[in-house]
Amino acid sequence: MTEVVFPAIDAKARSTQQKMIERFNRTILHNEFPDGAKVMAVDPIQGDKLTPRYEGPFTVVRRNTGGAYILKDGTDELLGRKYAPSQLKLVLDDLDDDDIYEVEYITAHRTAEAGGG
Repeated sequence: MTEVVFPAIDAKARSTQQKMIERFNRTILHNEFPDGAKVMAVDPIQGDKLTPRYEGPFTVVRRNTGGAYILKDGTDELLGRKYAPSQLKLVLDDLDDDDIYEVEYITAHRTAEAGGG
C-alpha cells in the first residue's frame, strides 16, 4: 500500500504546486526600467479621488539587488525610499513634432445619428 498511495499523493502535490506557481507567475508584471529613464511613482498616501494617483516624474538611478528601484527627483536628490517595479510607470517625454498637425478648418464632418448622442 505504501508503494502505491504515497507516490501518488506526492505526484498530485507536486502537480498542484506547479500549477500554483504558474498561475502566480502569470499575475506578476515584469517591468524593467533602464537607468536614466523617466518614471512616475504611485502616491502611497493618496487622499481622495481627486488627488493625483502618481507623483513625479523621477529619474531612475539604478536597480538594487532585490529588484527595487532607486530614484532621484528634478533637483538630482535621491528619494528617501525605494520603489518596486509595480509602483512605477514609464513616462514618454519625447514627442515627435512630425506627428502634430495644424488644421485650418474641417470640410466634412460626421454627424451624430438621431438618438445616438
